[in-house]
Amino acid sequence: MSKNLKHDEIIRSAFENPIVAKEFFQMHLPPHIQSLVSFKTLKMEKDSFVDKTLKKSILDILFSVKFNSEDGYLFLLLEHQSTPDYYIAFRLFKYTRSV
Repeated sequence: MSKNLKHDEIIRSAFENPIVAKEFFQMHLPPHIQSLVSFKTLKMEKDSFVDKTLKKSILDILFSVKFNSEDGYLFLLLEHQSTPDYYIAFRLFKYTRSV
């Protein structure tokens, strides 16, 4: 098993804990977004949207959640970068578009 896959499993298992996921989003989402989210409805989904060729460097986790009582999603995309990548914005757009 590659080192990245081991790290992916550790991160994914941590985010399966609702407390960890909730605290992560509360720490990183802007207050005006947090005010819309019902964190008690936060649920990690099993779907992955990153294609197989990119799995070695990217981890994506999708969460379903209620936004003002309506269904919605939070998408967490983690990518390991050991060198600067000038095309990262384009790649992130490509990943999130597939969701």
